[in-house]
Amino acid sequence: SKLAALKEALDNGDALSVRFQAHTLKGASANVGAVVLQKMANHIEVAGEGGDLAEAGSLVSKLDEQLEILNKLVQPDF
Repeated sequence: SKLAALKEALDNGDALSVRFQAHTLKGASANVGAVVLQKMANHIEVAGEGGDLAEAGSLVSKLDEQLEILNKLVQPDF
């Protein structure tokens, strides 16, 4: 998944890959109208571009939480 690739890039300390994966996730979020996720991915992309992996990591944790919320809304347990 895109999130897994983003986390792997963070684990590897690869700011360029963090930026790329966040950019890809931003586009995918825009395609499905997930504006909050799109904005968060944009902030991660900017942090990756600036080499701020600590900030990117913090934002990825928040993005992960938002994705869980979205998944529950899209695929509710009945």
